[in-house]
Amino acid sequence: MLFGWITSRAHGRGTVKITFEIPFLSGKPKTVLTNEAALFSAEAPITTAAQDLLGRKAFSESIAKVLSNWTGDHSLVVALRGPWGSGKSSVKNLITEVIEVQSPPTTVLHFNPWQYDEGASITAAFYREIGSALGQTKDPLKGWERRHALKQYASYFTAIASPLKKASENLLKWFGWLAAAGLISVGILQFVTPGWLKLGATILTCLGGGSWLIGKLLTAFAGSEKPDKPIRLVRTHLEKVLKKLERPLIVVIDDIDRLEPESIRLIFRHVKVNADLPNISYLLLFQKDIVENALAPVSGDNGRQYLEKIVQASFDIPTVEGARVEKVLFDALNRIFENVLTTENGFEQVRWGNIYHGGMKRHFRTLRDVHRYTAAAAVQAKLHEGSHTFEVNVVDLMALETLRLFEPEVFEAIARNKDLLTKTHHAQVNGDAERIRNIIPAELPADRRAAIEPFLRELFPSADWAFQGGMHYDGEFAVEWSAQKRVCSRRMFDRYFTLRLPDDMISESEFAEVLAASHDRDRLDSLFASLKERGLLSALMNRFDEIRSSLPLANIGTLAPAIMDLAETLERTSGLFGAAPYTAGWRSVFWYMLQTSDLETRGQFFLDALLRAQGLSVAATLISIDAGRDGKRSPPERTLMTDTQRARAELLWVIKLKAKLPDVEALISHPQFVSLLFRWREFENEQVVRSWLAEVTQTDRNLVKVLEGFEHTRHMQTWGDHVSTAITELSVRDVSQLFDLNELTRRLSHIPANSLPEALSVKVPEYMRLLQRELDRRAGIAVPDDDD
Repeated sequence: MLFGWITSRAHGRGTVKITFEIPFLSGKPKTVLTNEAALFSAEAPITTAAQDLLGRKAFSESIAKVLSNWTGDHSLVVALRGPWGSGKSSVKNLITEVIEVQSPPTTVLHFNPWQYDEGASITAAFYREIGSALGQTKDPLKGWERRHALKQYASYFTAIASPLKKASENLLKWFGWLAAAGLISVGILQFVTPGWLKLGATILTCLGGGSWLIGKLLTAFAGSEKPDKPIRLVRTHLEKVLKKLERPLIVVIDDIDRLEPESIRLIFRHVKVNADLPNISYLLLFQKDIVENALAPVSGDNGRQYLEKIVQASFDIPTVEGARVEKVLFDALNRIFENVLTTENGFEQVRWGNIYHGGMKRHFRTLRDVHRYTAAAAVQAKLHEGSHTFEVNVVDLMALETLRLFEPEVFEAIARNKDLLTKTHHAQVNGDAERIRNIIPAELPADRRAAIEPFLRELFPSADWAFQGGMHYDGEFAVEWSAQKRVCSRRMFDRYFTLRLPDDMISESEFAEVLAASHDRDRLDSLFASLKERGLLSALMNRFDEIRSSLPLANIGTLAPAIMDLAETLERTSGLFGAAPYTAGWRSVFWYMLQTSDLETRGQFFLDALLRAQGLSVAATLISIDAGRDGKRSPPERTLMTDTQRARAELLWVIKLKAKLPDVEALISHPQFVSLLFRWREFENEQVVRSWLAEVTQTDRNLVKVLEGFEHTRHMQTWGDHVSTAITELSVRDVSQLFDLNELTRRLSHIPANSLPEALSVKVPEYMRLLQRELDRRAGIAVPDDDD
C-alpha cells in the first residue's frame, strides 16, 4: 500500500513523533489504472453489504427489521435523512437487501417520482405502481382483487384534468377522420357513461366518426370514471384486502429532496392520506431542511411540525468518522496511481503530508466527495500516463485536481496567472504580492480561504513570499522544480492545464527513453535525429541541464560526448526564458562530471569525452573555464581536472582541430567557427591562427566567408516600441584581434564588382563601412553613432 495512516509514536520523554507511513514501490511504471470501471462509476451507490466500506451494515439491518416486522393496523412511515452525498441511497440499498431475502418474502416497491413530470402523472403512477406490486402473488385471483380494490380507491384521488386536457387537444386531430367515416351505430351510445362522454360520442358519431375512434375515446377516459360507491365503503373493502397480506408492502421513495417544491408536497400528501392503511409502510429518503422548506407554505411556515405528523420514525444517516472516509480515499488512490507514487514522479512523503493535511483533507467529508475526486483523478492519471514515465508531478496533480473539483474559481485563476506564479525573486514587481493573494477570491468564507492558502504556497513556492511569513526563492530553485516536474516550473505549468504537450516541449517519456539509451551512442544519435526533425533539440538540452547533477554516471563515457556533440550545433544566444541551448549543453557536461568527488577521475572523464566527441566547442569552453578567468581558478570542488590533465587536454584539443583544417569549407561554415579560432589562439598562440587565416583567405570568396563568421546580432528598441529590432552586423572588435584592419580594408576595396555570389557581394560595402569607421575612430576622427 502506498498511502497509509498517520500514526503516533512515543519518542524520548513523552514526546510524540507524527509519522506518515507510506511504503514506496519501485520499478518502471507499466499500468497506471486498475479496476477502471469501478473508479469511473464510483458516483453510483453501493448495492450490497459486501461493498460497504463505512460500517453501516448494522444500522441498515436495524431499520430493515423495523420495516419488515411492522404489524400495526396502520402504515409505518420511516424517514431516512441526510444531506446530499451522505450515502442515503447506499443505506437504502442495504436495507432492501436485508428485507428481500426474508422468508416469507417482503415485497419492496421502489417508486421514483423523478420519472414523471407533473402532479397528475405522479399521482397516477403512485397508485398504479402500488397496485402492480400488490398484484404480485402466486394466486392470480388474490392479485386481481388487490389491484381492483386499490384501483377503485385510487380513482378518488386521480385527477381528471389531465385526460380532459389531452382529449380536447386530440379532438381537433380526430375531427377530420370522424367526418369522413360513417360506420358507427348510434345504438352503441347507450353504453357510454358518464353523460358528458355520451354527449361527446354522440356529436362525434353524427359527424361520421368511426367505431374504432370511439373505442379510443372510451379507453382514454375509462380511467377517469369515479365509482358510484361512497369512498368510505371502498376504503373499508381495501383495508380488509390489505389485512390479508402475509407480509407488508414497503414503498421506498428516494431523492424526494431533488423534486420541485410542489411535487414534494404532493408526495407527502399521498403518504399522509394513505398512512392509516394496513400492511403498507413507507421508507422516505430526503434532506431534512429542503423538505421542511417545501412543506412550509401548506403548514403555516412550520414544515417540521407537518413532517412530524406524517413520519413516525426518523433516522439520520450516521456520521462517518474521518478515518473511514480517508481509508476509502487512500485505497482508491492506491489503485489509480499504483505504479506512479515514486520519487521519480515527485511523490515525497513529507510534501504529500503537507499538502494533504494543510488543506486537501478538508474537502473529503463524504463518500460522494471521495467518489467524485477519485473518478476525476483516474481520468487525469490516464491523460498523463506516458510510455516510459508519468508526465507530471503526481503530488501536484492530486492537489490541483482537488482545487479543480472543489474550488474551481481558484483553479481557473491559477490557470490564468502563469507568469505571476512562476516568477523568480528577481522578476517580481510592485503589486505582484496583492495579485497573488487575490487568486483566492475575497468573497470566500474565511475557513475556505485559510484552507486554500497552504495549497497555493506549497504548489507555488515562487509565490510564497506574498503571504505572511513567506520566503523568497532565487532562480536556482527553478531548475530543481523543473526537474521535479512541478507545476511551479515555467516549463511544466501548461501541462497541468492544457492537457496536451506543447509543440516546443519534449515529453517526460521521450526524455526517459533518451536516458535509458544513454549507454548506446548509436541509439542516442537516432533519438537525437528524431527530436531534431521536430525542432526539440533545444528542449532536450535544457532537460539535460535541469538534471545535470543526476545524469547516469555509469554511462558518462557515452552520454557526455554525445551531449558535447549535440550542443555544438545549437544556438549560443538565449531565448526569452532560460539559458542558451549551447550554454545548457556545456553546463550539463560540467556538472555531470562533478558528480564524482575525485579530481583525477573527473579529469579522466573529460579526457575520455574529448577523445570520443566529434565536436570541439564544448570541450574548449570547459577547458577555458577550468583554467580560470582573469587568472582566478575555481575551488577544488568546482575544478574538472588537474593542471597536468588540463595541459594534456589543450594539446589534444589543438591536435583534433588541426585534423579538421584541411576541410576549409566545413570549418569556416561551422556555427562556432570564430569561437574555435579564439580557443585555438588561447591553447596554442595567436601567430599560428593568423598564419592560417592569411592562407585560407587568399581568395576573395573565402575572405568574405570568413568575415561572415564574425557577424553577430544585436537588438535595438526605440521608445514606445513593444518589440526590439534585430540587427546583424560585423563584429569589428573581434575581427581586429585576428586581422590587420588596414590590410583587410584594402583587400575588400579591391574585390571586383559582381565577382562573388550575390549573397556575399552585398556584404562587402557594409563590411568596408564598418571597418573604415573603426579606423577613423582610432585616428581620432569623430564618427556618428550607428543608432543615431
